[in-house]
Amino acid sequence: MRVTQQMMAASTLGNLNNLRARQASLSEQISSGDRITRVSEDPTAGAEVMRIQNRGQAVKQWKVNLGDAKSWVYATESKLGDMTNILNQAKELAMQAFNGSASDETRKGLAAGAEQILEDLKAAMNEREPVGALFGGFVTDADPFSVDAAGVVTYNGDANALQRDVGPGITLTSNISGDRLAGNLPGGWTNQDNMLSTAWGLAQALKAGKTEYTDPGPPPVVKYTADQIMSNLDNARQNVIALRSEMGARQIRIEAMETRITDTEVKLESALEEAQGVDAAKALLELSNAETTYRAALQVGGRVLPQSLADFLR
Repeated sequence: MRVTQQMMAASTLGNLNNLRARQASLSEQISSGDRITRVSEDPTAGAEVMRIQNRGQAVKQWKVNLGDAKSWVYATESKLGDMTNILNQAKELAMQAFNGSASDETRKGLAAGAEQILEDLKAAMNEREPVGALFGGFVTDADPFSVDAAGVVTYNGDANALQRDVGPGITLTSNISGDRLAGNLPGGWTNQDNMLSTAWGLAQALKAGKTEYTDPGPPPVVKYTADQIMSNLDNARQNVIALRSEMGARQIRIEAMETRITDTEVKLESALEEAQGVDAAKALLELSNAETTYRAALQVGGRVLPQSLADFLR
């Protein structure tokens, strides 16, 4: 086959363009620090880079979800601690009021403290974080608990668990719903066994200067006796302590998962660097060689091609 001047010119220009493209690619690698700037440059390595990046995005979302769960769990554990202290105060006050030497006037004098305990307990059970009520289940935009003038407790939340994805196939429950908190469910919100009603009954008995209180409202008759109040306070305290221990276990799990996610992030960063990162020294050497090759190609082209084309190349 006869090689024409036109074929030689086209081949030379094609080779020169390839060399310039190689120089541009190496320059971009050096400036960006990435060996692969386009998947088409190395499809296999590019696919690996995309896999690592997608995994990294998933890990970032798990980290956000774990942070949300952590805030909720720690706030809940702290508030359960407050409830434990309040119930301890209620038990101490009830022991003062119900011992054999306490007079009616003494009990009346303790009534204000009992009413404050009721308000503190209700406030703790209705605690709100920026994201909503802690103990309302999925109902986070309303107070979970209310107590009316007759001591009837209403729960405005539900029994749902707030769960977040924190790993591949791993979920974490971050809340304690109110149905587990107040006790004696289902159907127990209107009787004297849950801790809010018990605190209300204690306040009513002491305001009357008595050791018991009977609701004068319509049937069913609700009666709060000293023994029942003391027993209910003990049961409520044990329940709250158990729930707090449960949240403590979740805190330990969260801390372990934080460590795991951090380790995964470090490994992914290392893997991405290995798959995508450029060896700067090697790239600079290749760029220098590419520039030398390009200049040599220009000189060769200038000798074998017509003068007009050689002038153009220079």
